[in-house]
Amino acid sequence: MLHTTNSQGLLSALADQIPLGEVSVTQPPGYAALIQGQLFQGDGLILPHNLRHGPRLQVTANIAAHWATTRFPFLGGVRVLHRETPSQAQAEAMGLAAAMTRKNIWLALVLSNYLQVLRMALHAGSVDHLEAVLSELVKVSFDSVPKQYMRGGVKATLLFSHDPRTLPVEVRALVFMALGKLAAQTLPEGAGQLSVDAGCSPDDMVAAALGCSGRVDRPFAGYGPVQGGHGDPSPVTAEATLQGLQSVVPLVFGSHAKLSDLSIALEGAVGKVGTAVAEQLLSTYGVKRLFVSDIDEERLRQSFGMSDRVTIVPAQDNRLYLQTPWDILIPASGRFQQFDASLAGKLAHERTDSPELRLPRLLAGPQNCMFYPPEVETTTRILHEAGIITLDDAALSGGGVACVSGEGYFRTPPLSRSEQQQNRPVLSSAISDGFALLIDIAGRLRIPPTALFHAITDRAREVLDLGDDVFPTTSPLRAKA
Repeated sequence: MLHTTNSQGLLSALADQIPLGEVSVTQPPGYAALIQGQLFQGDGLILPHNLRHGPRLQVTANIAAHWATTRFPFLGGVRVLHRETPSQAQAEAMGLAAAMTRKNIWLALVLSNYLQVLRMALHAGSVDHLEAVLSELVKVSFDSVPKQYMRGGVKATLLFSHDPRTLPVEVRALVFMALGKLAAQTLPEGAGQLSVDAGCSPDDMVAAALGCSGRVDRPFAGYGPVQGGHGDPSPVTAEATLQGLQSVVPLVFGSHAKLSDLSIALEGAVGKVGTAVAEQLLSTYGVKRLFVSDIDEERLRQSFGMSDRVTIVPAQDNRLYLQTPWDILIPASGRFQQFDASLAGKLAHERTDSPELRLPRLLAGPQNCMFYPPEVETTTRILHEAGIITLDDAALSGGGVACVSGEGYFRTPPLSRSEQQQNRPVLSSAISDGFALLIDIAGRLRIPPTALFHAITDRAREVLDLGDDVFPTTSPLRAKA
C-alpha cells in the first residue's frame, strides 16, 4: 500500500535532487557576504524540446548580503536579469544591497523617535551644521518600533541565459527552487529574507521557499494573499512616494503650490510601481500635465494614448530628462545607476541654458539605486548647484519593503492583515515626514539632501545598538556545494 504524500513534500523532495553548480562565498570590503552560484551543474538545465534553440538554460545567482545583525536581519528583493553581463549582474546586486541597508535603517529611524528629536533640535536652533544633526542620533530609541520593521540590506540577481519570459512555468519553478537550495546551504540561520523584485512574482517566492523547506527561519518572503502574504507592494510604495513629494512641494515651489499644478515627468510608467504612481498622480492628485516614458512603448500607448493630460516621450537618449519642461522628475524604472556625473552635467546645462524650459526643482522617486556610487557626491553636487533638489530613493520608497516586513520572520511573528492595514497610513506618513525633514534640514545646511541622508544612515550603524553581526567576520571561499 502506498503512503499518501502532499504536493509540498513531493516538491521539496524534488528540490533536494537539484544539483547546484559551482558556489562561492566571499566577503568584499563593506559587505557581510557575496554568494555566487550556478544554479545547475555543468552545461545547465535541459529545456523542453520546443525551446531547444540554443544552449541549455543556465542561471547565475548573486546574493549580496550588505548588512545583517541579530536585531536587524536583512530584507531585499530578487531581481531577474537577461541582457546584462555577469559583471553587471554582480554590480547590480551589490549596489542595490547597499541601497537596501539605507532604506531599511531609515525606515526604522522614521518610525522611532528620531524625527521628534530632530524637530526639537531645530526648534532649539542647535542644528546649524552636519555634525550637529548626526550627534542627535545617540538619542534614538527603537523601543517603539515593531521588530518586523527593523531590517538590514540584501539584494539578489538571477542572470538567465534565456529570456525568462519564454520559459515554461515548471522550468521557472525549478530555477527558484534551486535558488532556495542555494540560500539554504549558504545563509546563516537568522540572516534574513529575500523577497520579490523586478521580474519576480509571489509564486516564484513560494517555489524558492520549497527549495529550502528544511529551514526554520524562512529565508524567503513576499508571498501573495493566498499564502498569507501582503501581495503586490507597489501601490503602497507609490502611496508613500507621492505623499513624500506632496509634503515637500510647499518647501520647493512656494507655500501655496500643489502637486496638481506642476508638470510631472515619470520614467518607467508601465512598470508595477510606475503604473501605481501614474494612476495616483492622475486620480488622487489630479495632475494636469504628465510626461511619461518607458522602454515598452506599446504598453505605454495602450495605457496613456487616449489621455489629454499625458504626453508620451520616447525613451531614447534621456529625452524625458533633457527635453521636457518638468518641475518634478520621478524615476520609477528598472534602470540601474543611470545618474552619473555626465548625465547630471547635461541635465544642469540643458535646464539652466534653455530659456524655453522652466527650471526644474525636484528629482526624486522610488527607483532603486538611481546614482552611480563612485560619482554620487559629484553628481548630486552638480545638480544641487544647478538648483535641482535630489534625494536618494531609499529615503522615499520604504512603503513596499514595509509591506513585506509585516509577514514576519523567524522568531518575529507576522502582523495580521488588519494590523498591516492599520499601519499603512502610519508608515506612509512617517516616510513622508522624514523625506520633508531631510529636504528642510539640507536646505538650512546648504548641502545636497542625498549627502545628508547618506551621512545619517552611515552614522546610525556606527553609534546605535543594532545587535551582533549574523555573518562571520571572515567567509572562506567555498568550492562545489
